Amino acid sequence: MDWIKTKKVIKVILFNMLLIVVLLALYESYLFFLVHHPSLLKKCPMGIRNGIGYLYNTGDRYVIQFSPACAKFDDQLGYTLKPGECTFSGREFSTRYLINSLGTRDDEKSLDHPRIIVAGDSFAMGWGVDQEETFAQRVERKTGFKVLNAAVASYGTAREMMILRRVPTDRLQYLIIQYCENDYDENKAFYLNRNVLPTMSEAEYNHYVEIDN
Repeated sequence: MDWIKTKKVIKVILFNMLLIVVLLALYESYLFFLVHHPSLLKKCPMGIRNGIGYLYNTGDRYVIQFSPACAKFDDQLGYTLKPGECTFSGREFSTRYLINSLGTRDDEKSLDHPRIIVAGDSFAMGWGVDQEETFAQRVERKTGFKVLNAAVASYGTAREMMILRRVPTDRLQYLIIQYCENDYDENKAFYLNRNVLPTMSEAEYNHYVEIDN
């Protein structure tokens, strides 16, 4: 009799374990489906949306600074954009980049003694928007002044100022700095290291390129 009861208990336990595995597999498939169909997220509870955001940011999101077609290693700045033309695509968008010899998303004419410079990270660079719709280009159309978009994805204020050393600023009248809260860590490291920015080595950069691609 005891053995019969034990067998029943084991069956119940195994059934419940199998049920849990099936439910987890279904939930994971559901999340995977949502990652690939983000338009459906509007109808999902905030908890699920946050979970999808985490999955996207940690495993499904590409960044331009580690794209071999659009960026390259720089021994002082870690990386810049790669001069020329490229198309950067992610799950959200596909945008064309025209990149000047400085390694920023603008044309060569804008490097010639600009009156306005926009410094910043991906927000100012124009993440997900066409080149003519970046903040710098809009300012240029509104003012008629020569405006240089010197923003590069994930740069903090320290690197934003460092890249400006490569630009003639004798006619500069306005410097617009777009700040993001994640600039703090880079700026703090720069300050604590006596105004020298610790950057990754070329081997480290290539490692991140390999992981991201």
